[in-house]
Amino acid sequence: MNTYNSHSVDIDIGSPEHMSQCDISLPHAWYPVAKSRAIKRGQKQTLHFMEREWLLFRTQQGQVGTVARHCSHMGGDLNQGQVDRDCIRCPVHGWRFDHQGQCQSQLKHPFKQQAQLASLDTAEYAGVIYVFTLPQAMYPLPHLPFDQRCHFSRVRKLKLPVHFLLASMNSFDVAHYDYVHHRKITEKPDIYSHDKHHLGIELKAQVLQKSWHDKLMSWLGFDQVDIRIDCWGSSYLQMFNHQAQMGAIISVMPIDHQNSEIYLTAYDCKTSDKGLFRPFKSIKLELSRRITTAFLMSDVPIARGLRPVEGVLIPGQDDEVKQFWSYYKKLPKTTIYHEN
Repeated sequence: MNTYNSHSVDIDIGSPEHMSQCDISLPHAWYPVAKSRAIKRGQKQTLHFMEREWLLFRTQQGQVGTVARHCSHMGGDLNQGQVDRDCIRCPVHGWRFDHQGQCQSQLKHPFKQQAQLASLDTAEYAGVIYVFTLPQAMYPLPHLPFDQRCHFSRVRKLKLPVHFLLASMNSFDVAHYDYVHHRKITEKPDIYSHDKHHLGIELKAQVLQKSWHDKLMSWLGFDQVDIRIDCWGSSYLQMFNHQAQMGAIISVMPIDHQNSEIYLTAYDCKTSDKGLFRPFKSIKLELSRRITTAFLMSDVPIARGLRPVEGVLIPGQDDEVKQFWSYYKKLPKTTIYHEN
C-alpha cells in the first residue's frame, strides 16, 4: 500500500498479506526504504517491515530515524502526531521520542527507560534512506571510498518481479554474463572479502555489442570493461567501471519471494563540476543510469519465477557462484514471516 500526501507516506514492505507460503530468511543488513527527497524536514512516513509497523521521520535538524509506530504509553498512533524539533510527539498525551526511540518527556526513573520505543538503525547516502534490521547496525552503511569527488544521478526506484537475491547472486554468476548480457569474460575473476558481511569480485570482459546499450558503450569507447562489484549483506551493491571512472549503487528491498524494490543511483568520479562541464556531467550521469538500468532489466525476463538455490554447481564454471553461496549462508539472518 502506497499512499501519498504532503505530510506522510505509507509504505508496505514484507507485510503478511503479501507473503507466500514459506519463510523469508532475511540477512541482517541495510535495506532501502525511501528516496531522501521524499521526506523533508518535519515529515514522516509509515513503514511495514519485518512483521512490524514503524514510523520513519526526519527531525527539524535533518536527522532521519525509524521507531515503532505506536506510543509505548497507551498505543497512540505516532503517525497522527507531529515532528517537534528533534522528536516525534504522540498526539494522545504529548510524549516525545527522539530518532532512536528514547523518550524525551519528563518521566521519572525507571519509567523513562521502560518507555523507550523499539527502533531501527537508520542512515542515508546518495539520495536514499536505509534501515538496518536491528537497533544498532552490525556494520556502517557503506560509502564509496572516493565519494568526496563523486557526482550522483537522480535515484531510480523500480518495482520488479524478481527475487531479492537476484542482483547479488547474478553479480557472481560469471557464466550468465556471456549467455544473458553478451559479456565475454577475458580473465579469471578475482574474488575478495573484507569481512563476513562483504564479498567482492573483479571482472574483465569484452562487450559483444548486441544491444543498444552495448553499442552505446562501444561508441563511448568501452569495448572492454574492467568492473569491480562490492556486495554487503546481499542487499547493497557498489559497482565501479575502472576505465570510465563511473559506477552505480544498487540496493534491494524484498517485498515477497517474487517481488522486490530496487533503488539505483549512478555516480561519476571523473567529470569536473565547473563551467561548461556541468551540463555534460548531467548528461553523462543520465546515460550511465540508463545503461545500468537496461543491463539490470535484461535479467528480468529470465528471472521471473526464479527462486535462488545453490543447486548443482559445476567446478571451473560456477566457482564464483559457489563462493557467493558460501558467503550468503554465513550471513547473520532473521526470519521475517512464517505461514501458520
